[in-house]
Amino acid sequence: MIRQKKKKAGLLLVFVFCAWSGYAQVPSKPVDAFTLRAGYNHNRDKNTAFLGGGYLVGDYFWASVTFYGGVHYLRHDGTHRFVPEIGVDFHAVMVMAGLAVTPYSVQPKAGLSLLSIANVTAGYSIPFGREQFFKGFTLGVQFQLPVIDRR
Repeated sequence: MIRQKKKKAGLLLVFVFCAWSGYAQVPSKPVDAFTLRAGYNHNRDKNTAFLGGGYLVGDYFWASVTFYGGVHYLRHDGTHRFVPEIGVDFHAVMVMAGLAVTPYSVQPKAGLSLLSIANVTAGYSIPFGREQFFKGFTLGVQFQLPVIDRR
């Protein structure tokens, strides 16, 4: 019985090593591009649409960094509001982490990334100032498409 478990563990280890070796052979494509960024965020009772631009540098698959800026559109107390945001996202394989800053809050976030093009994030908005448009947990989906490749 113990011999069978050791054999299975050994086969699993060989399988993982072979899979990782093949994964390491994936060709990478360096990127240096300006992007168009669109997204949707949900925070407490607010839904916002986001539109902006960014600068993506690194590699689509292994690791990249995106510096971005844009505007959130939301309805607050019966009025239409536009809230500017700047931020940075770090992508590594299929995970991402980032930080976004608005005039009303700071939001650290983490999530999943598909080739630095589509992100699903969860974060926490820390408000400051009198107006608290963003406060507490947030969920978001962002898409960024390269529009000008500088290579």
